[in-house]
Amino acid sequence: MRCTSARGGNGNFVGLTKTRCACLRLLRDLLSDSTGALRPAVVPIVDALATSQPYSVLLWLRGAPPRRVLTAIAAADGLITHALLDGLDYPQAVSQLRATLVAHRVLPDRDEHPAAIEQWLGPFLDRIDDGAERKIVRGFVTWHHLRRLRRGFPQRRSTLEQAVVVKRETSCRCAPAGLAPH
Repeated sequence: MRCTSARGGNGNFVGLTKTRCACLRLLRDLLSDSTGALRPAVVPIVDALATSQPYSVLLWLRGAPPRRVLTAIAAADGLITHALLDGLDYPQAVSQLRATLVAHRVLPDRDEHPAAIEQWLGPFLDRIDDGAERKIVRGFVTWHHLRRLRRGFPQRRSTLEQAVVVKRETSCRCAPAGLAPH
């Protein structure tokens, strides 16, 4: 996306156009490499954010976490995927970026609650000493809970309450059976 703004009589950008150009310039600065070039994989991110509400994007980018997320994406190799975003810090900034990228069809839609349970499950399982017990718990969560939560997506999404119940039930069932203390 290029900034092709009309300039006012005094040479300054006019109104909303100025905001769009400032947004685009900042996005390009954050997502470009050391030579100033954009990787082809990040161009859809620039396009999606630059065509959103530019003032809102600029306000969002005032915070350090969104800028750090975009800088980490610029430094990453490969395509922009849910897995790449899942591995980044600053969950609130990542969540906002993910929602924008899904809305602009840069990323496919997904049910976020099962994905969050999968992210929670790895560290939870690391706290279980017995390897056989870990395997049982992973199977229980995957084939009992996650399968049920994913059934019917995208017509029916899981809820936060369902995700909380899965975590609580898994934690309660595992606590007496070999869960290592924190």
